[in-house]
Amino acid sequence: MRRTWLLVALLILAACGLTEAEPTATVTFQIDALTCQGAGVIDFVIDGAVVGTETLAAGGKSKPYTTTQSVHFLGAKLSATGYTWPATTVDLTGIATYIHILPC
Repeated sequence: MRRTWLLVALLILAACGLTEAEPTATVTFQIDALTCQGAGVIDFVIDGAVVGTETLAAGGKSKPYTTTQSVHFLGAKLSATGYTWPATTVDLTGIATYIHILPC
């Protein structure tokens, strides 16, 4: 009987440490094909942190970057010239996939 209560107590303690995984969203950055020309090395930024660097041409898409389904600041910077796309606030609540267009 004592072992049964001990097992029940251990199971309850283990269950207290469990948390639900926060829903995630993927963000793909796309260079606008209508307003941009050429190709360049671009740093992609989510909430002020560079999440990846890729070489993209006009119309090209980055790989998807995973973040949480909440409000984020998205931006990018062209490495060669230092041109920075302004940070844009997006609410990804309830959104699993988002394409962020970067116009020139």
